[in-house]
Amino acid sequence: MVATAQRAGETGTIIHVPIPKSRDPFVNTPLLSLGPGEDGVERFWISTWNSNVGTLAALVTEDGRHRIYRFPDHPGFYSAAQEDADTLWLCGNLAKVVRLTLSTGKYKAFDTGATGALVFEGMTIDHATGKLFAAAFPPPYTKTMAFSFDFRHGKPAAVHELDCLEHYMRCHFPNGDGSYSIVLHCPGETLLRWDPRTETVDYLEYSKSLDTEVLSQGMTYRLIGDDAGRRYIRGAGWFNPVTRVFEDGPRPEREMTWFARRENHAWGVNYDNAVVTVGRWNLATGAVSTLCTIPDSQVHNVNLTASGKLVAVNMYGEFFRFDSETGALEMSRRLPTDSWGYVDCLLRIDE
Repeated sequence: MVATAQRAGETGTIIHVPIPKSRDPFVNTPLLSLGPGEDGVERFWISTWNSNVGTLAALVTEDGRHRIYRFPDHPGFYSAAQEDADTLWLCGNLAKVVRLTLSTGKYKAFDTGATGALVFEGMTIDHATGKLFAAAFPPPYTKTMAFSFDFRHGKPAAVHELDCLEHYMRCHFPNGDGSYSIVLHCPGETLLRWDPRTETVDYLEYSKSLDTEVLSQGMTYRLIGDDAGRRYIRGAGWFNPVTRVFEDGPRPEREMTWFARRENHAWGVNYDNAVVTVGRWNLATGAVSTLCTIPDSQVHNVNLTASGKLVAVNMYGEFFRFDSETGALEMSRRLPTDSWGYVDCLLRIDE
């Protein structure tokens, strides 16, 4: 890798500078549980964004072991969905999906039939029909578009032109009747309902505006549910996907982005100045206690293991494990996730 320093129309010395590797950034990608591996230890997936030499991804276990995957012809995959224990579907561009075999590291890209556009987290997988669904806002930026992809046969199933105002996915959840709700946001927030059996979509806009810069008061990047299948959406209440109305239910004394629930407790995160604070909500009393902080992290980077541990991979590839009740740090290690990032400016500092 080289960089050239010379202004147009000037004469002088051209300096060729070898650009060193740096930490590849894990941004905008949820830490996704893949369930237990062959040894019974839970696995998690997260990937970076690198438009220079391609993205890399980390498969990390609850006990800190890891495997790194590299995709030199893809800049990033903000969305991932699991077909089975050895197969992931990845998407960062609305025009393509990528099938990855975890055991071999081999992957293959498929056309979706949609126009290319940046896809964020929230791609949906329906195992009953064998379909994937994702939405984004392609140029000329007049309509939000979505694809439905038949992953069993490797071909497009449908392309949808959406009538809602919102542009970008955040998360999804099953409605319990074979259909799914997908949170879309910007400029407001909408719950899109997709039925993969009939390829129909409809919408429920519940907020006309959204401040995407405020990440310390709870966001819909991730949601928790109750035993009845309702999802808690801060500021609106508990959404019943069957009746499609918001209902009363437990409320926290302070909001966070809630990402996991076990019985009467939920875990959430707040982001402020590149530091994530993890909290625990007692749903019976509404009390929220602070457990720990994670440096250089985002609201996407944390998850709760099936065994009850908090795990995180921060923006710079540092793995952490905490006790989910006390917040005590149990383990940390640095993953080998250096890569050549995109550089558009170099300044000399030795003279």
